[in-house]
Amino acid sequence: MVGLACVLGLGFAGCKASVVSESAIDGGATDASTPESGAAAGYTYVFIRDEESAQLTFSCGASDAPGTDIDTVGLIRNNAVVGYTMRKSAAFTPENVACAPTDCAGGNCKYASSSTTFSQTTLVSWTEGPPDAVVNQSGDDTGFLSLNGGSLQFQIGDVLGNGPAQTILSGDRIKVFEVDQSYKTSSNGCVCTPAHYQLWVQNAGSVQLNPSQFDPANSATCGATPASGDTLGCGTTVFAVP
Repeated sequence: MVGLACVLGLGFAGCKASVVSESAIDGGATDASTPESGAAAGYTYVFIRDEESAQLTFSCGASDAPGTDIDTVGLIRNNAVVGYTMRKSAAFTPENVACAPTDCAGGNCKYASSSTTFSQTTLVSWTEGPPDAVVNQSGDDTGFLSLNGGSLQFQIGDVLGNGPAQTILSGDRIKVFEVDQSYKTSSNGCVCTPAHYQLWVQNAGSVQLNPSQFDPANSATCGATPASGDTLGCGTTVFAVP
């Protein structure tokens, strides 16, 4: 959930680029409303569900970007980033709308699907491709979607976000880029509170992933490392694929 200064049942909707190091980025359809347990080796989709509104500190009026703010998601294999959210693959569902438009700061949940400033199509497209979210001191922010209690489902393309979709394998890691303290600068005035969410990988079934690493910039809110058995991502988080 960014500061003032500064989308479950879903339908699913190239050149190959070379991989980039992880360090360079640091600084048939399935009804996903109730993810199934167990899945075959290799996964085709990633599913994120916003859980920020369940936090005791959540307030609709604190922001015009309610809930988890998704910039993009990266796939890490053998310590290299090999792909990001595939363009034209993301589908949003307002599963449990947390904030009505009039409840958000300024009477407009500007970066959520109910925005009167941006279309849902535009906001969802901003979650695709490499990380590019920008938070501005004045004027509009760009490059992310606020889930506002909803869910996002997508596939992973190459490092430019182009298809074809990649298969997610056991041993891979998935990095969710959430607009958090790592996006805050000395000049953009962003509150950039890290938000909470859950993540699954899906194929014929679904497997919920556990977080393995939080961004150090969010330690005041998230802690230094995820607790054993924790299922919540907090801000920008890495998840291990079993």
